Order: sequence, then structure tokens, then C-alpha cells
Amino acid sequence: MNVACLATQFARSGEQTAVLQGEWSIFHSRHRTGSICYRLRFGTALSPGGPLCAPDDAGKLLDEFLELCHRRRWHNVFVPSSDRFAALAPGRGCGGWKIGETPELDLKDRRLDGRSGAALRAALSRPGSS
Repeated sequence: MNVACLATQFARSGEQTAVLQGEWSIFHSRHRTGSICYRLRFGTALSPGGPLCAPDDAGKLLDEFLELCHRRRWHNVFVPSSDRFAALAPGRGCGGWKIGETPELDLKDRRLDGRSGAALRAALSRPGSS
């Protein structure tokens, strides 16, 4: 499954949908449906918002990615991450801390028509927003 499909199905934050723009490296699981997008800088894999997968697969996908990072001697950072994802970190030798609030949205239920979608339609029609 490609990243756009995974983001549509599993993304719950703006950071997770950021991978639809720009250049990202993509780790695909061999054993489950899911990916972790990242940018490698100075030996650190930076991932926005955590894995794109079913919630029940997040721990196993994280384990696979951490093994890849270990083999390649990379550090890894997931910023920001959800409370649910941050709860997986301590048992895997990772740490985390809370920085503000990030709303989690179900983008499948977001409507663009009518008054409720007016601000979003206006933002999308501005130059440089596509």
C-alpha cells in the first residue's frame, strides 16, 4: 500500500499528513500493512507523528523500524507523537516528553462543503497552498 493510501486510512494528525508533500524516505514493513516516513539528517531518522498503520500494529512496526535504525547506527526521533504512540516508547528503550497539544482528527469525516468547510476551502485556494 502506498503512503497516500496509508495516510488517508491511518493519519490522525497534521504531522502525519505532512509526508504527502516533500521528499521522505519510507520504511515499509514486510510483515504488516504500515510504514514509517522519515528524513535522515546527521545520523538521525526524524519521523513526523509516528507510524502510519493500524493502532494494533504500531508496536510491532516500531520494533521493526528501531531494528533498522540500530543496524544502521541511526538515532531516531518521533516529533510530535500522540499519547497512544508515546506509551509504546518506554518499553522499547525510547523516551518522550509532552510538548503542547496536538489534535487528532479523523480526516475521513471532514467535510469541505457548506459553512463548516469554508475556511478550509479558502486556505486551499490561496497561492502556495497546493
